[in-house]
Amino acid sequence: MSDDNSSWTRVLSNQTSSGNTTGFENYPVTETSARYVRITGEGNSANNWNSILETEILGCSDGTPPPVTPPPSGDLDPNVAPSGNFDLLDWTLSIPVDTDGDGKADTIKENELSASYENNEFFFTAADGGMTFKAPVDGAKTSTNTSYTRSELREMLRRGDTSHSTKGVGKITGYSQVLRRVIKLRLVVLMVL
Repeated sequence: MSDDNSSWTRVLSNQTSSGNTTGFENYPVTETSARYVRITGEGNSANNWNSILETEILGCSDGTPPPVTPPPSGDLDPNVAPSGNFDLLDWTLSIPVDTDGDGKADTIKENELSASYENNEFFFTAADGGMTFKAPVDGAKTSTNTSYTRSELREMLRRGDTSHSTKGVGKITGYSQVLRRVIKLRLVVLMVL
């Protein structure tokens, strides 16, 4: 924990989750005054993989609310589907549900995604206009060879022209350098907001 985001005091270390719940697990710490909290994962009992799905920091107050710095203004509209704020015609979306019963996560193709597609549970516009993805711990997988659930965008260089196949080696899925920079920039901006 830190008051200045420079000098840090460790208040908890070497903690391991029970692995028996998808809910919050409590880790009480010594009472400390701090403005910043840093969480560092150091792997698990089998490898260096970490999964922190959600964190909730609870604290006490002397009754005086902390000063709130308003986020920088942006041009994202919280009242539209993600495609209203971002050009999604180059992208498909995998969501962790299997409505067609094929044993894999459903895929929303470019044209549907860019035509104001939203899913209130897994893909929607947040109150600040940001594009929001969610994935439960237990949901449909993107392929039979994975054990991880995810919601993800995949770039499709065909821009909605489904006459071009995307199956097989060397097909037109991939990441263009220009779009990679744009998406990275947008994600950084959303993180700042």
